[in-house]
Amino acid sequence: MNRLNEFLKLAANEDRFRMLVLLFQEDLCVCHISGILEMSQPTASKNLAKFRDTKFVETRQEGKYIYYSFKSDDERVDNFLSDVVENVDSYPKLKEDKSKLANKEIYMVSCSCENK
Repeated sequence: MNRLNEFLKLAANEDRFRMLVLLFQEDLCVCHISGILEMSQPTASKNLAKFRDTKFVETRQEGKYIYYSFKSDDERVDNFLSDVVENVDSYPKLKEDKSKLANKEIYMVSCSCENK
């Protein structure tokens, strides 16, 4: 399966799409993602595992936290996400997510990222 097809399969789920858009904008910990999207950390972690399996995210550890960053080797995927981010005001949920992203540190208080 080519990278674009893999991406579209992942992005067909609204929560996963919102996660991909967030990660395209900034590296995030699972607690940031679960807080911004108002989902449980296990649910966020399960989706992040799908992204890792398909190589759409990379991880790095900072202290006890694991940070996820978007990774793509397909210009079409990058261009698509770039266009979405540039026009985020056209997408109410994504606009709200971006607003929450600006204050992401408030979600660290409930983080238990050590094992994600």
